[in-house]
Amino acid sequence: MGGDTRIRKVIFPVARRDTRFLPASKAIPKEMMPVLDRPIIQYAVEEARAAGCEKFIFVGATDQAALEAHFDPSAALEQRLTESRAGEPEEGLAAALKAAEIPSGDAIFIRQHEVRGIGHALLCARDLIGDEPFAVILPDDMILAERPVLAQMVRRYQDCEGALVAGIEVPRERVSRYGIMRIEDDGGDIVRVTELQEKPHGDDVSSNFSITGRYILPPQLFDALAAATPDQDGRIQLTDALTGLVDTVGVQGFRYQGERFDCGTALGFVQATVAYAALRPELAPSLKTYLRRFLERAE
Repeated sequence: MGGDTRIRKVIFPVARRDTRFLPASKAIPKEMMPVLDRPIIQYAVEEARAAGCEKFIFVGATDQAALEAHFDPSAALEQRLTESRAGEPEEGLAAALKAAEIPSGDAIFIRQHEVRGIGHALLCARDLIGDEPFAVILPDDMILAERPVLAQMVRRYQDCEGALVAGIEVPRERVSRYGIMRIEDDGGDIVRVTELQEKPHGDDVSSNFSITGRYILPPQLFDALAAATPDQDGRIQLTDALTGLVDTVGVQGFRYQGERFDCGTALGFVQATVAYAALRPELAPSLKTYLRRFLERAE
């Protein structure tokens, strides 16, 4: 693939309040719920940074004040922590706060006034993307990986054309929960996609290669989104638009290295919390001891 393949811009579709997390999500966006000491959305932003992204576009609810405040500087709080007599822990917190900031002009918040799906959210950002490939991260999908998944994809995108979509095999009984890609499988990490389906059921299931919420997409996607027919709920499905690219610019699936947690569910959220805590030296020993005891009691 010739030319500049840098991915400078990333879109985060951020949902309205999610009924699956009520009452917690009544007052705060689901993306602001913490896994340990960081909200879900910060893990997504850090992954985008690691992949070289420079512009961070958040599209979603009309009230994004909590998101904006989280990524804004907090000079007074940072100074108070730095000057605290308690020592290193507070200095570490000040550094963590600083790391969460997005520089002025690099974070853009777009209001999506109608609930019309991920495809519509991306269309809202069309004028900000221009004529270059861009990334999309769905924050609900947290992926624990030695090398962040979007960075894995950017590294391989130079060998691709069109769209690159992260995917992983899931049990057949769970395919109705995800977007699914039918692929021509040669066993490699990049596979050709021949068809996409949104949450297929029964005889309609063509594959168990599930879409994970990481994409590198060409600007041609926007015309496909604009031409897509909304589903019965009035939503513009990203999978439908990607289907329109299969025979034009092409769609490839990417087998990533990492463990996915579906934080759109309570179980996935708990699993992610445990997995990330197990990697923290100050938490892991006590956590493992507790889990062993808990499981022994449960049995």
